[in-house]
Amino acid sequence: MAIAQVKNPIRYCAALIGSMRRGEFSPELGLKVEDERRAQVALRTELARIEKTVVIATKSEPREIPTQLQEILERMRTRSSAPSKKG
Repeated sequence: MAIAQVKNPIRYCAALIGSMRRGEFSPELGLKVEDERRAQVALRTELARIEKTVVIATKSEPREIPTQLQEILERMRTRSSAPSKKG
């Protein structure tokens, strides 16, 4: 069906049933289509999960830096802005 348009679905199904009865039917293409559809569903699911995570992350409130870390950063800033004692 992916290669050509089915003009008579009943005749098409009858031909499939006939080839199945003769043991000539091979669902290779159908399995490939199924795999592709499952991959598409998995991709959409993963993209939705990522989008949800991003929305949650952007909605979260900024957290305050802990006092101990603020003190360390302030000492580092003070040292870096002090005049150099090289001479």
